[in-house]
Amino acid sequence: MRPILALALAAAALAAPSAHAATAATRSCGGAAAIDEKVSKIAATGTTCTAARRVVRAWLRSEECFSGQAEDCDALGYTCTERETSRAYVSAIACRRGAHRVTWRVEA
Repeated sequence: MRPILALALAAAALAAPSAHAATAATRSCGGAAAIDEKVSKIAATGTTCTAARRVVRAWLRSEECFSGQAEDCDALGYTCTERETSRAYVSAIACRRGAHRVTWRVEA
């Protein structure tokens, strides 16, 4: 009886993580003083902080993105959208590529 119970518990344990595998943890990557003092609260979901900082740098270097000429812009294959926040002169940037997401704030 015990081997059957142990087998049933093992099967249940293997089935349970599949429900959580679809959700990725969000990492807080801190600020980016080395990139630009105006960038803060970098967060990465489904990717590393190193990759997230690369996206931020690409966004800052892009004339199309940083100047606000386009509603949506492309930075390293991520589609980025900028929106205003409740704080004056602060924008929230969200970039995504499939399940990968990078977010941060920029002070004007």
